[in-house]
Amino acid sequence: MPAKSTHCRALVLHRDLAGESHQRLRLLEPENGLCTAFLRQSKKPSSEQPDIFDLGEFFLDASKDGNTWFVREFRLERRLPGLARHYPRLQAAAEYSQFLSRNTVHCHHPAAVFEAAERTLSGLEHAVLPETALLKGYFVFARQEGWPVREDWLNNL
Repeated sequence: MPAKSTHCRALVLHRDLAGESHQRLRLLEPENGLCTAFLRQSKKPSSEQPDIFDLGEFFLDASKDGNTWFVREFRLERRLPGLARHYPRLQAAAEYSQFLSRNTVHCHHPAAVFEAAERTLSGLEHAVLPETALLKGYFVFARQEGWPVREDWLNNL
C-alpha cells in the first residue's frame, strides 16, 4: 500500500533539530490546526528551507504507520523579514508562536485561529509597539475560542 500524501498551506510556529539529519516543524494549518512534520536537512545551499514564521505550501508524505509526516516539498508564500530587524518584535512573535503551540491543540475553529495568527504575525512585523499587537492577538484568540471577553473595556477606563 503506498504511503498517504497530502498538501496544506501552513504557518511555521516552531522549528528545532530532531536527530542528525532532520528538523521538526510545528505547523499551524487552517484545516486541522496543529501538525508536526519532519524535514530532511538539505546539503544543497540553494534549496529553500522553511524558517520560523514562514507561510507556505507544504507537500507531506506519511510514514508507513501513518502517524508521522515528512515534508517532501516546500513552496514559500510569504516570509516576514521585519520581525528579525527589531528584537522586541521578534520576541513578541516568538511568545505568540509559543502561545499558539500550547493552546491550539484542541481548538474549535482552526481556520479562524489560522487567520488570526496570520494577521497577528503580519501586524507584529511592522508594529511600533509590539506589545499592543501581541495583546490584540491574545484577545482575538480568546474571543474566537469562546472565552468570556468583552470589547467594551475602553469605555470602562
